[in-house]
Amino acid sequence: MIPGAWGDAALVLVMLWLIAQLNPALPFFGAGNIVGNEAMVEFAFLQWSAVAMSICGFGLFVSTFLKGEQGTLRVALLLLSVALCLKFMAASFMLQPHFAEEWLSVGRVVGLMAGVVALPPLRRVARAGRIYLALIFVLAGALFSKIFGAYSAVDESLRLFRWPYGHLASFATLTRFLHEIWPFMALAFLIALFFRLRRDPVR
Repeated sequence: MIPGAWGDAALVLVMLWLIAQLNPALPFFGAGNIVGNEAMVEFAFLQWSAVAMSICGFGLFVSTFLKGEQGTLRVALLLLSVALCLKFMAASFMLQPHFAEEWLSVGRVVGLMAGVVALPPLRRVARAGRIYLALIFVLAGALFSKIFGAYSAVDESLRLFRWPYGHLASFATLTRFLHEIWPFMALAFLIALFFRLRRDPVR
């Protein structure tokens, strides 16, 4: 990893992203909540494209804080696998049975696979180019997801859960906030890193 505060900041962003995945009512690389996310069938391709762009953006984000070009794909796939496992486990414990698999629809699987396939050639670009591409893909994926995401009030989204604990509302609100704000924190990190690399390139 790149040394110093930049590597530490990247790790904090990764941890915040993983924490957000603990809420199974949030779609994987989407916005809003899982109910009604597939309602606009005529725009399904654009929804899947948003997932693919977000996957590419996340993988390129990971590549920017690794020192070399080797291992980027493995690290990105490892983080995606960990996030999927967290979602599966949280859904099995926390969601109502008939909502347990809605966070990962067929379209999102297609978008996930498309993003993973598109990532290897993109990671061969020079670091400055990867930062620029990561900015584009993270921003585009976030905007597309918000356009086609299904939003509802917190009390309505809580009906998806069977978790009996009283602090569920706080948990759902915090993780939803992290989920929504993460792309913009990643954008701020990438922009700052880009200008830092112009002054002091990382080997």
